[in-house]
Amino acid sequence: MTGSVSFTPTRRQALATLAAAAGSGLLAACGGAQQAGQSGGTARKETVTIQFAHWGTPDYYERNRARADDFEKQYPGIKVDILHIQDDFQPKILAMFVGGTPPDTHVLDMPKVQAYAKREVLLSLNPFMKEDKKFDAKILQKKAVDIMSDPKGNLLGMPSGGSPNLFYYNRDMFKSAGVPTPYELYQQGKWTWQTFLDSARAVTKGGPGNWQTAGAGHEALHRLWMNANGAEEFDDYRAPKRINYATTTAPPNASTTAIPPISRRSSSSPTSAISTRSRRSTSPRKSG
Repeated sequence: MTGSVSFTPTRRQALATLAAAAGSGLLAACGGAQQAGQSGGTARKETVTIQFAHWGTPDYYERNRARADDFEKQYPGIKVDILHIQDDFQPKILAMFVGGTPPDTHVLDMPKVQAYAKREVLLSLNPFMKEDKKFDAKILQKKAVDIMSDPKGNLLGMPSGGSPNLFYYNRDMFKSAGVPTPYELYQQGKWTWQTFLDSARAVTKGGPGNWQTAGAGHEALHRLWMNANGAEEFDDYRAPKRINYATTTAPPNASTTAIPPISRRSSSSPTSAISTRSRRSTSPRKSG
């Protein structure tokens, strides 16, 4: 409109706004775009588009799209382009980085953050948090911040959600083996690490070369065992120098009680009597 001045956010400013609105589940990242064109003191009224990539089933997309719609209503000058990658998310995101076309912001497993940090392709969110006087960094979980920050203390992503790690078991297998179920042992106050091991051995069938049933499977979630006993996987998540798997000394606050059984299930053809399930984090990207 002639004679009026309309504020048009730069890509960086739009991303800063996304950072301030972390509650929407979207994270900030640097877009490196230039300030919108101005002529004679008049700025063109344009819309900035930010791409957000995420994994998951279709219901993930529906939730993220709804959040993006709410965000766009609050900030009409910013549009959020949702890129839903249902399969092979990590390889496809890496390919986008290699090809020079990464999304502006995206979800990322916490264990992978430091690999990206080492290559300096993610944007520090620290300046955005300092600019936003309403944002309270104290609400962020400390361990998540440690994992998602580089060795210099730059926060590279916002924790967008978390899921519990659950142990579940097959009740029929325990009944068939003639041993108490984990829940029954738990009710008696006898569900310890030793009874976990004894129970797993009791329901195991077969052996090397002829496995029929594995007593316990945990999908390589070793940290569950370590964290439950007061230990960490590494001495420093940002710049690890020692892996703690090799230590044989239990920490002073180690517990003798095993993780309580969360779920009791039956199945006609399971592969493990006791198993676990888990999930994830989120992060941004940096561009020139």
